[in-house]
Amino acid sequence: MPLPIRPLKFSVVVSTHNHELHLIKALKSVFAQEHEYNFEVIITDDCSRDRTREIIELFQLRYPENVIPLCQDNKLGPSENILQAFQKCRGQYTLLLDPNDYWTDTEKIKKQISFLDEHPEYIFSCHRFNRLNETLNEIQDDFHPVVFKNKPNGFEFGQERYFDYWLTQLSTMAIRTEALKDIPKLETFKYYWDTQLFWLLLLKGKGFVHPFFASVYRIKSETSDNKFDLLKQNSLTYLIIEELRQRYACNKHIKRIYELYQKNLSWSKSANKRQLNLNKVNNKNFTIVSDDNWGKEVYDAFAIPYQSPFIGIQIFNSDFIKLVKDFEQYIDKPINFINHSESKHQRSFRHCLDNDYPLGILGDIELHFIDYKSPAEALKHWDERKSKITLGNLFFKMDVSREENNLTTIEAFENINRANKVCFVNCHDKEKKVKDNSTIHLIDYWNPDSEIFFPQSLCSFDLMGWLNGKAVKYNKAYQPDKDIFITPDKRNYFFIQFDRNNIHALDSKFHPETHEILYNEETESAIINYDKSDLEYFCLSAQECPHPKTSDLFVDLSEKENRHIMVLAKGNPSHQLRLDFIGKEEDEKDTILHIDAITQPLQEDFQWIHFDFSFIDDPATTYLFSRIRSFYFYLNPQKPAQGTLELMAFYAGSMETFKELLE
Repeated sequence: MPLPIRPLKFSVVVSTHNHELHLIKALKSVFAQEHEYNFEVIITDDCSRDRTREIIELFQLRYPENVIPLCQDNKLGPSENILQAFQKCRGQYTLLLDPNDYWTDTEKIKKQISFLDEHPEYIFSCHRFNRLNETLNEIQDDFHPVVFKNKPNGFEFGQERYFDYWLTQLSTMAIRTEALKDIPKLETFKYYWDTQLFWLLLLKGKGFVHPFFASVYRIKSETSDNKFDLLKQNSLTYLIIEELRQRYACNKHIKRIYELYQKNLSWSKSANKRQLNLNKVNNKNFTIVSDDNWGKEVYDAFAIPYQSPFIGIQIFNSDFIKLVKDFEQYIDKPINFINHSESKHQRSFRHCLDNDYPLGILGDIELHFIDYKSPAEALKHWDERKSKITLGNLFFKMDVSREENNLTTIEAFENINRANKVCFVNCHDKEKKVKDNSTIHLIDYWNPDSEIFFPQSLCSFDLMGWLNGKAVKYNKAYQPDKDIFITPDKRNYFFIQFDRNNIHALDSKFHPETHEILYNEETESAIINYDKSDLEYFCLSAQECPHPKTSDLFVDLSEKENRHIMVLAKGNPSHQLRLDFIGKEEDEKDTILHIDAITQPLQEDFQWIHFDFSFIDDPATTYLFSRIRSFYFYLNPQKPAQGTLELMAFYAGSMETFKELLE
């Protein structure tokens, strides 16, 4: 009598593409697991060109009852590849393993499945992981070990805290398979990464993080050859969060993280914006016709008046192609304004959530005046700037990163018989191909929110060559000449008096659960409510205050007489305040300068608290003092503390300048 077939307890999904280097180690770690469950390993390969398929075949021969290969005939991309595997999973639970990673605890699966069997209230469980820095051959802890400090038994998390910390990786997950079967429209996300998957799971219920280490996540060295890699990741993360916001606009947790990330990225905008050298442009009277604010950013970077009416406007691709084809006819047409409900593109809006901006019609083209409050304001600026158009020196820039299914749009733009036209595709849009002799440019550090990411577009695009009539082609290795930028002057002091317009310069993004930052209209001061246990802090960005375009975005306190900090504040007299700096090293790394010795007591009434750093005589810190971008505030450092700090003003610089400002 044949033995009964046991139901599958779990499925392991391994999604591969050219992973011969690490795949064997990953798969060995699966079959090294100690358990008595019936299981399957679904290995889905997306047209690998190396020995990946050969490795899959070897494991199938060795474990024919467990290994199920899914080899694609046509390349699908990472999203579709893994989604097809999800549809094949027959186990009660699904575990994920990135082929670059591997499991280290042989009882990992037994621990997670036993836990989920006993706790049906959780949708999935995950655990801690180590990071393997391959360049340094060094094992490091996961990204946020501090959150486990007071939670030795692990903890649950849901929507309300998920975005505060990046707690896990795909290879730590054990998921109830039924939760994967009806995830809403996962395949429709443009930027499908683990962020969306985790979020959609949390819409169904809570997850649990175990405190044990059970996997290794490979990373490249943080000392990257390209200092913009972090900006590239920031660009992608912004797009992911923005896409979630479009789908779940009413979710308060999505709203919070979106606003937080916009604030965080404002440093990226300011810290990398540098004034361009107008002397490098042969004809300084040029008109950029842009479908978003990229043209505005070009004029701002040159610090010249706008010579185009296409400022603060967004245009959909199909309309922009009409405009470029017959620009001279369209530009003389009158503008009429309509309601958003009348727009032919209303189903495709990506930029108008909670934003009632004027919508103009130029012939049959829609002009979305996203930076204006009224039709009168929009029309006033349009007419004024239209008079400055230089018809003999036009430049057309279109972005195809905002819209879906736009391969035909790209082709139509390519076929327009116009000089000086360029089409941007952001680096995350994997399906778009850059052709030789093309006007299409893959922008490695760009997305449609040009106000934030404009500086990165200059890392992939020869702006000066384009404006000088050069036939600019996409070049992956292109780097801008250093002399296209003007070397800015140094700022040797920093002063801020807090009001509603600049309160965002204070931030508790790294410890949001310990510091609440508010604004008091009556006292015109920042209110910081704190409840902390150790070295938690809040920070003040030195880039957020208005300053001349010719000024350096970093504060230069390299001269000893400039190293005075004055803080106008009041708080609990039994509590102390400490200040640290964060600045840029010569290798462009952010470095915190810790000065433990300088700690001052708070006072019950508003007083200027003086922090004197002029005694520091270490040559190694001179460069760091010259490139300060933020200040970190610690209340009762390394001790538990609860209370309220009121902060009215802040100054860094020489005492002589401080006295002049007070006068």
